[in-house]
Amino acid sequence: MLKSVHAIDEVNTFEYEIEIVTEFNSFAQEISNRSISDLDIFLIDIDLNSYFSGLDIAERIRQINEECILIFITADNTKGLEVINKHLKPFAYIIKDVQFSQLNLEKVFNKAFEWMYSPKLEQHVVLNSSFNKLIYPAREINFFRALPKNRYHVLMQTSNSEKIIGMSIGKVKKLVPKDIFLTNLKSYVFNVKNIIEADVGEGKLIFKGDSKLSLTPHIVRKVVNDPLFIKWMS
Repeated sequence: MLKSVHAIDEVNTFEYEIEIVTEFNSFAQEISNRSISDLDIFLIDIDLNSYFSGLDIAERIRQINEECILIFITADNTKGLEVINKHLKPFAYIIKDVQFSQLNLEKVFNKAFEWMYSPKLEQHVVLNSSFNKLIYPAREINFFRALPKNRYHVLMQTSNSEKIIGMSIGKVKKLVPKDIFLTNLKSYVFNVKNIIEADVGEGKLIFKGDSKLSLTPHIVRKVVNDPLFIKWMS
C-alpha cells in the first residue's frame, strides 16, 4: 500500500506532502490540535488492530473538518453501512482483496483531485508553481506579498502558515477571485473578507488567525477606502 502511494506521488503534478501515521493511538489523541484543510486527503484503514479503529479516527477528523477527503480501506466489504451510519461522508472505499492494485488506488486519487477542481465547491485559488499545482480554499488565504528583489516569487500567508510561491505578484492578481481579493495595490493582494481590523494611524492590518501586518498608513488608507473593502465590512 505504501509503495503504491509513493508511486502515485512520483507521477502526480500536484504538490502535497505525505505523512505516514504508525502511532494510531497518539494520532487519535492529538488530532484535535491539528489544522485540517478542506483539501487534505486521509487514507484510513478501518481495521487498525489498536485501541482506536479507523472509524474512531475518522470521527475525530470530521469533528474538525466536515469537507476534507476520507478514503477508507478495508478487507470487509460490509463496513460501508457502518461508515454511513456514523455520518462520516466517505469519498471512496478501497477493498483489500486479490484485485487491489496501484491502478485502483490511482483512480481514486485522480477522482479526489478532480473533485477539488469541481466548480460546485467553495472558491479556491489554483496556483501553478514550479511545475506543480497548488490549490487552496480562498477563505484560508490572508494575503500575498511581493518579495523584494525577487519579482518571480511571492509570500503567501494563510490563516495558519506561510509559503513562498514561485510566481509574480502580477500573475497572482490574475488568478485570485476578484470578488474578495483586493488587487489594485502594487506589491500586495489582500483577502478583504479575512481582515478583522484596520488601523490607519498605526499602519496595521489584522487578519483572521490574529495575524498582524505592518504597512504604511497610506497603504492601509487605500485598503479601507476601497469599495470592495467597504462592501464586505458593511
